[in-house]
Amino acid sequence: MIGLIFGFLLGLLLAFLSNQFSAINALITPLMSIIKSTPVATFIIILWVMMSGDALAVFIAVLMVMPIIWQNTMDGLNSIDRELLEVCYIYEFSFFKKLRILIFPTLKKFLIPAIITSTGLAWKSEIAAEIIAYTKNSIGQYINDSKYFFDTSSVFAWTVIIIIMSISLEKITKYFLGRCRI
Repeated sequence: MIGLIFGFLLGLLLAFLSNQFSAINALITPLMSIIKSTPVATFIIILWVMMSGDALAVFIAVLMVMPIIWQNTMDGLNSIDRELLEVCYIYEFSFFKKLRILIFPTLKKFLIPAIITSTGLAWKSEIAAEIIAYTKNSIGQYINDSKYFFDTSSVFAWTVIIIIMSISLEKITKYFLGRCRI
């Protein structure tokens, strides 16, 4: 959840900055393309040298979530009706009023699917990081241990648990996002 939250906040912040400043957009766009195109296992192996297993799992989740949130936020910001923005300017709406009545409702249509997708991706990427980095007392450690003992039934059992938890997280996320009144 920590990786999901930080990835969401970072993706949102970078999208707002990219939308406002073309120089930042010119830097961020290729970086997001690289992150989206690089296999998660490559990131895990490269970053494993620099961080502990716990920090690595969180950082990998951030890396997997951030580009999705960034792209969907950029798409949402670019879809805001420019004429409605002019109306807000003409009637001198405060920044917060403009956020509440125009920007948030538009972004919500783009961000809810991105958050739901990111939840599952963050979960799976963290498990992969735990397996490769052998994070202590984690599902990844138990799967890794099963591999060494040729205990395929444990691998399948942990996989079923991961799937059930992933589906549950997605349903919980949908429930809370559905109740969101922004």
